[in-house]
Amino acid sequence: TEISQSTIAFEEFTSPDNFRLAWERVRYFDRIDSRDWIGLKVFAANRDHNLEILRQSVIEKTFEPSYPEIKYLPKSSLTLRPMAILAIPDRIVLQALANVIADKSRFAVGMVANRQSFANVMDEKKEKRFFIHWKHQYGLFQKTYLDLIDEGNSWVAETDIAAFYETIEHSKLYEILLDNDFIDEQTLEYLKQYLPVWSAVRTGKLAKRGVPQGCLASD
Repeated sequence: TEISQSTIAFEEFTSPDNFRLAWERVRYFDRIDSRDWIGLKVFAANRDHNLEILRQSVIEKTFEPSYPEIKYLPKSSLTLRPMAILAIPDRIVLQALANVIADKSRFAVGMVANRQSFANVMDEKKEKRFFIHWKHQYGLFQKTYLDLIDEGNSWVAETDIAAFYETIEHSKLYEILLDNDFIDEQTLEYLKQYLPVWSAVRTGKLAKRGVPQGCLASD
């Protein structure tokens, strides 16, 4: 019997190796202002058992996503950044989804990596560090910047998208992921079920836009 690509992708998402890698990436993510330190220690105390229970709950569709705790951090622009502190099981499932999407988008994203894009360039597949370290990437950016100056460029346009994470439309995100084969329909159904909860800034109110800030997978 021929196995569909959808089934293969779903098996990649729910595989023990993927959940183990998701845990390692959640564990080693070094942003300290969005981590549930107690949750990490509790989960790590019985890691293998907890990972398998979590994985099976996703497969059996008994996993219920949890609303994040929102912590507002001041920005230099005098606005506030809504930092989402997700429970460790939610963060692992989100990262497991991101692992699959990242692998499927690796070639397309690689076309602009270290050319037009220097931030959040993916590390080698299966590495615990999801992205190449920012200091290495910043060094490449500086070199490119200096090369452009040496070529006679004297003007720089610096732009930013205000509240970028908070304003990503879910429907458009789903469309882009599916149209570019970065995700399959079966796995996308799980993302559609979970993301409105993870992106919420108020408990009980599902979000139609935004990704949870402070999570490695969102980057």
